[in-house]
Amino acid sequence: MRAPRVGDGDGGQASRGRPARPQRAEGRTPRREASDCAHSRASRQTPWARSARRAYGCGASSRRERAAIKPDDPHFARSRVLCLENTWHGRPLPLPYAPDARALCDERGLALHLDGARLFNAAVAQAVPVRTLVAPFHSVSVCLSKGLGAPVGSVLLGSAELIARGKRLKKLLGGGWRQAGMLAAAALHALDHHVERLADDHRRARELAAGLSAIPGLAVETPQTNLVFVTVPETALPRLGATLPERGVIASVGGPRLRLATHLDIDDAAVARCVEAFGEALR
Repeated sequence: MRAPRVGDGDGGQASRGRPARPQRAEGRTPRREASDCAHSRASRQTPWARSARRAYGCGASSRRERAAIKPDDPHFARSRVLCLENTWHGRPLPLPYAPDARALCDERGLALHLDGARLFNAAVAQAVPVRTLVAPFHSVSVCLSKGLGAPVGSVLLGSAELIARGKRLKKLLGGGWRQAGMLAAAALHALDHHVERLADDHRRARELAAGLSAIPGLAVETPQTNLVFVTVPETALPRLGATLPERGVIASVGGPRLRLATHLDIDDAAVARCVEAFGEALR
């Protein structure tokens, strides 16, 4: 017998191993499937919120998220954790999304983990304390070597029990490191001095996007943090791939849609040089 699938079927009729779905009262719209999606009026007006709604859908308890949870069936692995990323493709999560996800996880017995590789970018872009953004999560990983500019390092946050288990697993996987003091000092410096300056990276990303938008043939997506996505005509890719390194611009030109990042080592002159290099390649 075919294993039941989640989120398909025809109306409330049962079919081949699937129980009938309960009928909704006519004229009623489920709270989380409403177009408003429980976003506050203020958050709906911001550009990042509008883009995030397009990317994430209505909310973490919408039909799409529920359908991703495996049914209680021996044919499937058990769903144990929901992992979110903030930012995702440079977009901060909408503020109501994580609390909504936590409610779904509590309802379904799941852990909620945050991949916070660019968490501080989200906090600066939304002007919200990091503590507020991570409050709904059971565990959080934070990268210190991306936007914050530390040479290397990631940090796992969670309960004392979780951290103790993480240390044991790190040892099992050969992750012991004795002389880590210098790297820890660099990470502490980044946390103390490189968080607020992320706003400069976001400003430069907007300036980079504005400059590239003026070049005919380029389609540039409005950046919300430090990542700029630009689509280049395929016929221009070979010349672009040759021109950028000659002008000191490091970018992976593997396809028409490119991702450019501003960070600690990118200043205003580097942004201008990047725009000039793109313009030269697309003449």
